[in-house]
Amino acid sequence: MLHDPVMGGASMKKSIVFALLFLALGLNSLSAQASLILSGADNQRATKQLAGWLNDRGTEVTISEGGTYLVYEDYDENITVSLYPKLSKSGLDRILAQVYFSGLDQSQGQGTLYELANTLNNEWSIGTFFIDDDGSLGVESQITFVDYIDYVEITNFLKWFDSAVVDAISEDWVEYYVE
Repeated sequence: MLHDPVMGGASMKKSIVFALLFLALGLNSLSAQASLILSGADNQRATKQLAGWLNDRGTEVTISEGGTYLVYEDYDENITVSLYPKLSKSGLDRILAQVYFSGLDQSQGQGTLYELANTLNNEWSIGTFFIDDDGSLGVESQITFVDYIDYVEITNFLKWFDSAVVDAISEDWVEYYVE
């Protein structure tokens, strides 16, 4: 049997095209598995979906008692982050992340805590530091997306947010406000 270089080349090209197509479809499938579609406007449904998806990928979260947010414990940083999915039917979706701080000296009054929140907001651009209705200091940030969120994005956001919060409250001058 004689080897036909023209036919051999066509066969080789078909094999290469097939391999590239297979690779592209395989990578697309992996990408789809690494993303979660969250659409509509049902925040509680999104909370359940997000919890299952994160837990399935090794990022442990629990659903709050009322089912309106997730609780993420970062034991390395000793921080608890509350995650609130906020979906919109007509646009930008987001997940709010909130951390509250304990052990703050409230004996000097609310004005001192507002001063701390303002100073943290001026020094750090990680979100918004605030004083809630109960007089507790918190910080809130958010990650935005449209209908789907990528696992790498949300885990990198959580790592960044945790680290930034720890850095912000580790400043030497913050000790003035701690009991």
